[in-house]
Amino acid sequence: MTKPPPSHTLNTDITLVALLQVLKKLQKNKAASLDGLKAKFILNVRKLLHMPLLTTFNCFLVEGFLEALSIGVVHAFFKRGDASEFDNYITIRPILAKSFAMILDKKLSKWIEQHGLRAKGQAGFRKITALLTNSSYYEL
Repeated sequence: MTKPPPSHTLNTDITLVALLQVLKKLQKNKAASLDGLKAKFILNVRKLLHMPLLTTFNCFLVEGFLEALSIGVVHAFFKRGDASEFDNYITIRPILAKSFAMILDKKLSKWIEQHGLRAKGQAGFRKITALLTNSSYYEL
């Protein structure tokens, strides 16, 4: 069994740059979640909130995530696929939870790629992959 690569880069604080990149990606026209916050509000006051948000998110890394922020509402708006599958309906999650998850996803994906831990044929979570690149791993 091989020893996993060091995870010290995963244990670093979230940076202001990472937070601001995620906040820029929020879509203004999304509905409010159970907490009542809308992405439009966060975007409009991000210059006032970026430091408190950064402190809060870094606290989550140490103390754990607030359970109340992990609750979402499933609406009966069908997306696609099998209508009997619960996952095929829209879930509205708290905007702060979504932002935190996006930061962690980016951090973890970068670490996985740096250490070559993602399967060669795995294209679904990679930013830059082409059909030809991906299909070269399989016999057609």
